[in-house]
Amino acid sequence: MMLSDYVSKGNGNEYNISDVKAATLAYFHGNELPSDVWIKKYALKDKVGRYWELTPDDMHWRLADEFARIESKYPNPLSATKIYDYLQHFSRIVPQGSPMFGIGNPYVSTSFSNCAVIESPTDSISGIFEAAKNSANLYKFRFGVGLDLSILRPEDALVANSAGTSTGAWSFADLFSYVCRKIGQNNRRGATMISMDIRHPDIEKFIVMKKDLKLVTGANISVRVTDDFMRAVEAGTGFKLQWPCESNNPQVVRYVDARTLFRLIATTATTTAEPGLLFWDTICNRLPAHEYAAFKAISTNPCLPAWTSILTPNGLRQLKDIHVGDFIWDGETFVKVINKWSTGVKKVYRYRTTQGVFYGTTNHRIVSEGKKIEVGSADTIDRATGLFQGISELDAQVVMDGLVLGDGSFHKASNIPCLYIGKNDQDYLLESSEVKHLITGPSGIKKDITFRIITNILEKELPHTYERSIPERYMYSEPHIVRSFLRGLYSANGSVVSRRVTFKTTSQKLAEQVQILLSSLGISSYQTTNKCRETKFLNGSYVCKESYDINISKDRAKFYNQIGFLQSYKNQKLKDTLEFESSNRKSNSSGILSTQFISEEEVFDITVESEQHVFWNNGLKVSNCGEIPLSANDSCRLISLPLIAHVKNAYQPDAYFDTESFADTINVGMHLSDDLVDLELEALRRIKDNSDEEDIQRLMDKFIYSCEQGRRTGLGTTGLADVFTMMGITYGDDRSIELVHHIFSTLREESYLASCNLAIDRGAFPAFDWEQEKNNSFILDLPSHIQEMMSVHGRRNISLLTNAPNGSVSIEAQCSSGLDPVFQFSYKRRRKLNHNDTVQPDFVDALGDRWQEYEVHHPTKKDWVELNPGQPLPDYFVTSNEVSSIGRVRLIGAAQHYIDHSISITHNLPRDTKPDVIEQLYMDSWKHQLKGVTVYVDGSRDGVLISNDKAKSEEKSIPEHHAPKRPEKLSVQAFKLESKGNKWTLLIGLYQEKPFEIFLLDGHMEMKSDKLSVQKHDKQKRARYSLLDEDNLIARDINASSDPTLATLSRMTSLSLRHGVPIEFVVEQLNKAKHTEFSSLPALVARHLKQFIPDKKTANVCPECEKATIVYQEGCLICTNCGYSKCG
Repeated sequence: MMLSDYVSKGNGNEYNISDVKAATLAYFHGNELPSDVWIKKYALKDKVGRYWELTPDDMHWRLADEFARIESKYPNPLSATKIYDYLQHFSRIVPQGSPMFGIGNPYVSTSFSNCAVIESPTDSISGIFEAAKNSANLYKFRFGVGLDLSILRPEDALVANSAGTSTGAWSFADLFSYVCRKIGQNNRRGATMISMDIRHPDIEKFIVMKKDLKLVTGANISVRVTDDFMRAVEAGTGFKLQWPCESNNPQVVRYVDARTLFRLIATTATTTAEPGLLFWDTICNRLPAHEYAAFKAISTNPCLPAWTSILTPNGLRQLKDIHVGDFIWDGETFVKVINKWSTGVKKVYRYRTTQGVFYGTTNHRIVSEGKKIEVGSADTIDRATGLFQGISELDAQVVMDGLVLGDGSFHKASNIPCLYIGKNDQDYLLESSEVKHLITGPSGIKKDITFRIITNILEKELPHTYERSIPERYMYSEPHIVRSFLRGLYSANGSVVSRRVTFKTTSQKLAEQVQILLSSLGISSYQTTNKCRETKFLNGSYVCKESYDINISKDRAKFYNQIGFLQSYKNQKLKDTLEFESSNRKSNSSGILSTQFISEEEVFDITVESEQHVFWNNGLKVSNCGEIPLSANDSCRLISLPLIAHVKNAYQPDAYFDTESFADTINVGMHLSDDLVDLELEALRRIKDNSDEEDIQRLMDKFIYSCEQGRRTGLGTTGLADVFTMMGITYGDDRSIELVHHIFSTLREESYLASCNLAIDRGAFPAFDWEQEKNNSFILDLPSHIQEMMSVHGRRNISLLTNAPNGSVSIEAQCSSGLDPVFQFSYKRRRKLNHNDTVQPDFVDALGDRWQEYEVHHPTKKDWVELNPGQPLPDYFVTSNEVSSIGRVRLIGAAQHYIDHSISITHNLPRDTKPDVIEQLYMDSWKHQLKGVTVYVDGSRDGVLISNDKAKSEEKSIPEHHAPKRPEKLSVQAFKLESKGNKWTLLIGLYQEKPFEIFLLDGHMEMKSDKLSVQKHDKQKRARYSLLDEDNLIARDINASSDPTLATLSRMTSLSLRHGVPIEFVVEQLNKAKHTEFSSLPALVARHLKQFIPDKKTANVCPECEKATIVYQEGCLICTNCGYSKCG
């Protein structure tokens, strides 16, 4: 039945499942796998399972209409019709699974993001379980989750609980795995990635923990490897493990041999396929988003000490008392705190300016002359004035306490608090004075000038005047308490000089506190320093201590109205100056006068929800903070571009890649990628609005903020291996790498150009700052005209490109997956027969179900065979087993140079691969600047639980293998070999679908079909064999070669195969053979035998169809029978 027999009834119509299956199968031209996958995963159906889409054509219109709705909000919009043209038939643009499932779907509440990163758990039990809770809430909405455990203390480190010591950071990986298994199941996406720094003291236990098959079964693990570690491996030196990992004064330190640790990673990956490696320095250096504090990778995080001052609606508070959901001052208004986390123990410095002081790490970003830069690189910091919150009644007792801090003391003998009242301070004693009732009489010490008073100031709070400071109960109090305390303090130590109000003290800390309190009230000030000097008198000399003046000039009126003095003469003098405009022209930005190391302690980051992304901190303007390549509480939405759409004249000598067509698709792809950000924001807000759980609402606020500020996209490609095949190029050779440079440089340049143009039409991503990122190595590699364009207009998206797993996408697009080689060009698939089918079943299972088994061919093989009937596949049809590791690393490294984010790829290796091979693969990957690498050795995790007794028993004897009797006739596959002018034909005879023998013939033999066989034709004498083509004789005595080299190679290889030697071992030995006058003939034979190496299956069968047809490809488990996939 043809697709035209099924007419789409339009939106709003219900479809019978039988019609959906028939129409979708016709849509995919009878290919059941993509048909089944689409129906199961992406077809629109309501909560009771009714179908509302007939074929993928309906889905593509659903997506096109939603994308067009977003486009209509902006200039130069794309129409729904044009968008549909690029989506239809999964040909040029394919959104990843979450967008295809969720966009325009009214029946689900889901995110369109494929992956998300949450902030690292703080180093406490409550912090760890908070992170687990956040993970669970994300799994409910189809997020995959990543987190890093490096901040947690190592095993046996001291903790304040009944156990006394920690179980270690590594031990909590199983908690997050458990949460994923319990929440991320059925139709919910449950993928977790857990990482740990190579420097962490728990790293060995983290690496090997998945050898226990009962641990961490719901998560993948990766090690964040530094360049320092890789260099130590090269040099064969020791390597320092420490915690905290970033600290210059770690609490836990020990040394290991770098090569031993490296070997442990490789050995473990050989048996468990994990951990993966993340080359962290490469990630950071080649990621433009890393230049932004709010989007940095987990490494060198900017942060602030817990005791630094933040302004809230209720006055100053210390950062430790600020929580997510609180409001703080940003210099213009109060903004919500949407994120806060601990980043471990780090060095804290004091940066002193004339207008305020900053405490934090050297890489925390502040605002300098309107631009955000790291404080360690800054010359100035901008002032952020606080908020005048209205006049309220002062507290007389607090006024007195301020007076006492300035002019009070405790009599040593009587321990009585006393206040010095000079001749100019007699206003204190007037009946109208607000503090008169707190003065109880002369002290009896110096009765004319010293008086007993009632105060809350303690004796210990009145040390020498140069050591005094404001107690925290006054610093972090309500605004009227602050005003009251400053009124008393200024009455004691303040004065009016010319046209400024001056507070003088020899205590540097007190001067700093006064300036911070003034700023919190909206009163700007500047500090001047009076250096130490010696004053001579007749009877000697006196060295004056350094003193500090806090000067108020332009805000004298604010001081007069809010604070003022107790003394009437000071108030009058101040009032008289108000009619004069201040001549002070102090800049809003003041120079950094000094930098001083303060301490090494636990520090924190916060993020606020504001357009400026700044907040008030100690009177200065400070930038937002953040984490990780997907930064904390950030996510990525993915779209793939099938490269096969741009190959012209496929399978012909003049085949070429159409760069112009590809560039056009990239431009549309970037439009849709940016539209997807807006669609995701709508989805996140729906999740928030539809939830009555505060935890989910707060979590969504964080993701909404990151999504708005960075507008991260994930445009990538799929089908690369098929491009090579269609153009007659071998995967991994020099021509393939040259083509990769061409394709991916085009992808980089056209996508960045498109994002710049989108910035012109729609605005740059809010966090964009050219000065921050212009020296990033990835940005510097861009063509100069794009850099110039970006410097003027910015770009729309903080990160643009990623090549993610493409399991289901490649099935729907019917092409190879991502950048991976083709896994296998042919495989068997099973179809369950209905009870009324008259087809003879291939087998009946234990339940009585009947199954038909048939051969499935990869699309490029199918196309080539149709164009070249009867011809064997050319040598450039290579599978993943046939591509050398170094060839693959070189190719991926070439692509990675042009991808700003990351590439997902897994190296599939033969069963007998040794750890030293994997070590070399890791080293090559690092040197070629890959951002990560994962290996999967055939049979990984198989047999890990075999008992020692069984293993020993298997060592006692070598079993004998007897060759089965050769059938009279064997089916054959033929291959044409050629090297350095020599030509041969290779025949591989198959017995029970496995190689049984080979024949090597001189020259290329022409065959009219692929139905070849070898028949034994002389039973009496020495066996002779004939080659048949559909029972027509092609050649006799094909085993009677006169060339002894060909005969020996054929005979010894056949002998090994007939007696059950594993094909992997035969291939290995052929590759080790020395070159003869026949050049690389054994290696060519090995290449073609490789394709018969058994499928790489996991120890488990497919959870959907329960068949042992799971393969591990590009980081995903993929079922070749039913299309089930699980990635991450």
